[in-house]
Amino acid sequence: MSLLYPRDYQSSFPPLGTMEALEEHLRLSPIIRELLYVRDMPPKQPLLYYATTDPAVIAYRQAILSDLMQNEVLLSVLDEMYYDLMAVEDIYTSRSITGSAESNLYKVKEILLLISCVDRLSDCFSTLKKPLASQGLSTMANNLMEFADSPEYQTLKKNCEAFEKEVSGIRSITLGANLNAKMQVEEVGIVSVNDQPYHSGNLTARLFRMDFNNRDFLTLEPLAPLSQGKDANNLHQSVVTVLNKLFSKFSSSFAKAIRSLTMANIDKLPLFSELRFYLGAVRLIKKLRDAGLPMCAPRVARDKATVISDLYNPSLFLSGKADGQSIVKNDIRFDAETGLYILTGPNNGGKT
Repeated sequence: MSLLYPRDYQSSFPPLGTMEALEEHLRLSPIIRELLYVRDMPPKQPLLYYATTDPAVIAYRQAILSDLMQNEVLLSVLDEMYYDLMAVEDIYTSRSITGSAESNLYKVKEILLLISCVDRLSDCFSTLKKPLASQGLSTMANNLMEFADSPEYQTLKKNCEAFEKEVSGIRSITLGANLNAKMQVEEVGIVSVNDQPYHSGNLTARLFRMDFNNRDFLTLEPLAPLSQGKDANNLHQSVVTVLNKLFSKFSSSFAKAIRSLTMANIDKLPLFSELRFYLGAVRLIKKLRDAGLPMCAPRVARDKATVISDLYNPSLFLSGKADGQSIVKNDIRFDAETGLYILTGPNNGGKT
């Protein structure tokens, strides 16, 4: 499902060149920077790529924005989860779990992240004090809660939680090393995966006890941090390889299950990347209102008329050229009787 377009809407995007020229000529860059929400994560398309003049699309988006403005709890949860939600979108759109060469442990970590996000969002939607009025967020909430309540999802969740408990119980590994005649290490291998950590021991004490059994998980010498370098990287890679093999059966079955589950529901799951459109808009609205600048939800007129009260250019404030109190506002009206305005004034005087 889309949070930008109503169901079954056939979108027609404008040429990118036209939108880039519009951004430059109207000096919209300060506004667009605010709307991007997450500046270190570039959007899949330039923001104006999604610009529209369709009244149905405008109304659809306005309703979602209104819901977010009136539900601070939901807004806060989406804000906190944004990066995780982007990762989850990658998972269920199959960009992250289809490659056979990926780390099995990383696959499991991804699936656990998906479960965590689905559960938290479902809980948030089910406990909202103010009901959602928009078609977009209402559909998103219903779909997510239906997805979370499905027997397939509950089975996957139960199995993943059991597996997570198993994995989280790993506290150490035991290495075995073969020595040559010069007492140099020739080969190293993993002997066991343990549920207890090793602790620093004392060689002298163990020699007196003649106890070389490692069941008490005490080392012969104090533990030392693993240094950086080629040898450390090789050791780390060896450990990861063994653990991947150990859990490959579980992670592969989980990956297949989540692909099957998400592909069956792919049309119902939201594109979380579209949330930045709204989260950025909420932030922009609050920023302008806090500066004392008026903001309202525009209504599309049925006749060919445009009536705006207290019109101003927000870029003046966002770019730091003026504070909220010094920006001059104007009323303007375009209709059958007033279709043309002639603006005069000095260069850089605000005519644009």
